[in-house]
Amino acid sequence: MGHFGRGRDRGLRGILILAASIGAAVLTSAGPSLGAAAPEGPLRCAVGGPDAYGYQFIDSQEPDGPVFADEWENISSTGTAVNFAQLQNQPYGAGDEGEALVPLGFPFRFYGNEYTQCYVITNGLVKFGSPGAAYAWTPGTIPSAGGDDNKICVKWQDWIGTTARYATLGTSPNQRFVVNWVLGGNNVELKLHENGDIIMLYQSVSGGGTAGIEDSTGAVGLSYAPPNSLVANRAVRFYAGYPPNPPTGLLQAAEAGGPAWPVNFISDATVYLRGTVTDPD
Repeated sequence: MGHFGRGRDRGLRGILILAASIGAAVLTSAGPSLGAAAPEGPLRCAVGGPDAYGYQFIDSQEPDGPVFADEWENISSTGTAVNFAQLQNQPYGAGDEGEALVPLGFPFRFYGNEYTQCYVITNGLVKFGSPGAAYAWTPGTIPSAGGDDNKICVKWQDWIGTTARYATLGTSPNQRFVVNWVLGGNNVELKLHENGDIIMLYQSVSGGGTAGIEDSTGAVGLSYAPPNSLVANRAVRFYAGYPPNPPTGLLQAAEAGGPAWPVNFISDATVYLRGTVTDPD
């Protein structure tokens, strides 16, 4: 049978007609191509993307976006304290330009690669793969090749004296990895869901900060907000799209749109299959 490709349009409901001949199958769908990229604007808000990989975002301003009160999980007393090791010899001491390698608790897929641990960085972001080198004190643009890539920036800024906690919550297949950063008037959170969703949460914000995601090459990424555009009580969901659910109500016919044949009929060289496919996006 043919492969049902990944759709990314929210609320897509459709009838797919599968024309199959012996030894081959063809699927026709009106969905967008996976690699198509939408024009990027200077300020992302409410919805954005996809980038070249397929990531999109939607925030709590949208009726079907994430709800801040539902997503925020308080780990201030239950989470494990992050013991930051300094990336550089900074005059400000502990909490400045530091990172710590911590376990996620489950495999998490990011830009096509799976990770079981990440580096939590003092400057409001996490990084996958190799450790950080010399993180810029001030946030850069997303995406931007060179420097440190393969990152999720919740509120990327030059934080000094950061405290952070992390925890893995829930049971499979609904586990989530949570990181909470606190500094002065900032209380922000990152949640990595086992299904691949990335949720950024802003209980309170102060000062600048850049939010977005970037792949391991630094060439592909998606920016939610440039500096000074983040607001309190906001939730943002990044996602790469889910495959459609299995088709239901499959019927077979001798001609397109023709009457259905019984299950045990002997097929001609060509048979048409009709069914309903629901796309969770």
